[in-house]
Amino acid sequence: ASRRSRRINRLERTARGVARGDLTGRFIVDSSDELGRLAVALDDMQRQLGQLDTARKRFIATASHELRTPIFSLGGFLELLTDEELDEQTRMQFLQQLREQVGRLQKLATDLLDLSKLEAGSLELRPEETDVGVLLRALAGEFAPALSARDSHLELRLAHEPLEAVCDPERVAQILRILVDNALTHTPQGTRVVVTAARPDEPAPHLRIAVQDFGGGIHRTVLPHVFDPFYTSDDAQGSGLGLAIARELAERMDGRLTVEAQAGHTTFTLELPA
Repeated sequence: ASRRSRRINRLERTARGVARGDLTGRFIVDSSDELGRLAVALDDMQRQLGQLDTARKRFIATASHELRTPIFSLGGFLELLTDEELDEQTRMQFLQQLREQVGRLQKLATDLLDLSKLEAGSLELRPEETDVGVLLRALAGEFAPALSARDSHLELRLAHEPLEAVCDPERVAQILRILVDNALTHTPQGTRVVVTAARPDEPAPHLRIAVQDFGGGIHRTVLPHVFDPFYTSDDAQGSGLGLAIARELAERMDGRLTVEAQAGHTTFTLELPA
């Protein structure tokens, strides 16, 4: 009884330390009985709390960095605009830079809010029968100005059969915007983008949408991290939140988002339940 009491007291002391925020202590596993199994469970809980705490700190640090860059840029351009000797052309260039940085902040704020809602499980989805073909044609129209500015072309390859899926159409459109925007952002001007949609001949009914670009591809060392929040191989090209949000949205709709890359082309594939 005395030995059991000491073991319980030891578990209690460590648990109280965890409650105070001390995640360095360990729950000692000294047997395979009920208390030993409890110690294993508590130790696993503490390890997960430690991982979450590390992720939280990294999230705050990275988000602060992403916000600091455009804010400092805005301050610098505003300071330059106070120079009365600026010619009109230079002033307009600075104003355009200000617009771009404000747009970057707006996108980052929206992405952070979406990611926060997804992690908290509070993002509401409204699944319904959706004609994905109609959705894709509308999406292609949205990107017409961006494609024209980059001298690029977006080709739609849609199956002749009805392309219906059970999904939230707004969130599917959000995923596809992220994928097409990603293809345009990380490829040279003039790169062709192909979007295909079809229902594969497989036992499980689902719809497959692929966004393929013919840029330089993704390096094999980068590929495992493309869906990690805040990960980007080029800090100047965005916050690295879009693909993380896209994958999470796909999974919330019982779908799947994957990527394949080879030299010369990259393909993101979204599968949705049909």
